[in-house]
Amino acid sequence: MLNQTLRQEAEAARQGYAVTTGFKWMLSQRAGRHWPWFVEICRDFGVRLVFLLRRNAARQLVSRLLNAEDKARAQAGGLRHSAHPNSESRLDELRSRRVTFRRDQVLEQLQDMREKWDELERLRLYALARGVPSARVVYEDVDADHSLVGNLSDFLLADVGAEERANCAAAFASRPPPQGHEKIHTSSLEDVIVNFKEVWHLLHNTPWRHCLAEEPHPPPDPGAVVDASSSLYGSNSRPCWEPPGHFGD
Repeated sequence: MLNQTLRQEAEAARQGYAVTTGFKWMLSQRAGRHWPWFVEICRDFGVRLVFLLRRNAARQLVSRLLNAEDKARAQAGGLRHSAHPNSESRLDELRSRRVTFRRDQVLEQLQDMREKWDELERLRLYALARGVPSARVVYEDVDADHSLVGNLSDFLLADVGAEERANCAAAFASRPPPQGHEKIHTSSLEDVIVNFKEVWHLLHNTPWRHCLAEEPHPPPDPGAVVDASSSLYGSNSRPCWEPPGHFGD
């Protein structure tokens, strides 16, 4: 896929027009294993990297478990699983489901998510140290303030001239509106986790207790810097197991 992207951009350059392409690469697709090679390509071709994370590991675990259950139900019924409901009844069905955290697995599952966060941050810092602009974006920050998408655009278009930016804006405006995606797992953790009290007592004396609290975070600063050496949205981009003053503050 990367080679195809680079060929498309090279062909566009030969024909005298600019093209911007993006793609998603997940840790489960062995991103870390190939990272040194990939970062060299990013540096040579001016690629900018965005690392997307979820702050709340407990809520991410809820989504992971419910999605896995829904996929298993779909396969058992000979249906095709889709993460995006195509009807109100389907949306209501998904939102009504609840999940039970297994006491013997929950700490291991949360620790696995923490290790993935740490791995992504290690990859980001590796790329930064080699001159590749790399920003961290946290889902909860963007969900709380959609205007921050503008900061992301500024970061991605930092090397683009004014005329090319205007062309990009015109091209984007001419496209049909994207199909909306409804949020599915919107209930509080206390409502969606069947054995919430048991889990709360299990995690109460661990760093994970902050993830269950779901305390509101102050909105990120709309003027947060977007240079390559910083998190895109500043100090609010800490994981839920780290209280204020321990991560990025």
